[in-house]
Amino acid sequence: MKLFESSSASTLEHPKPYRIDLYFSYWIFVWFLLYLFGIIRYNPKMAILFATIVNLFVLVYLFIKDLSVRYISLFVIIQIIIKFIPYLFLYKTHMLKRDYYATFSIFIIYLIWIYANDFTFRGIMNFEINTFIQQKYDTPMMYLINKLRI
Repeated sequence: MKLFESSSASTLEHPKPYRIDLYFSYWIFVWFLLYLFGIIRYNPKMAILFATIVNLFVLVYLFIKDLSVRYISLFVIIQIIIKFIPYLFLYKTHMLKRDYYATFSIFIIYLIWIYANDFTFRGIMNFEINTFIQQKYDTPMMYLINKLRI
């Protein structure tokens, strides 16, 4: 585990380009698209709910840290795009036992993936939190939005 191991925000490194495969939220979003277009039959509703709850805690943290309105607004816009809108599509769908197993399995696969790529879940979470505190645009969507000057 060479990257994301340091607890010091100033020494954290991030691979370039900003790798979308290291963030479980994007895995969930891709899963949602595959489900929406009938490519897979496993409903990502539970994963979206869980990720939304986690990001609500992150949002509260951003307010506590008194970050800029622009930064918090961009964070909220991203959450609306990759979590809230997908959830609206799934709101009335029913969850089956297989969907719960799929959620757990995909998360385990994600953990294996990041470990195989020399990262840790804790390291990625620490990197994200430090990125937010420093109001950097180093996560994939924040980086893209900043480059587009939105």
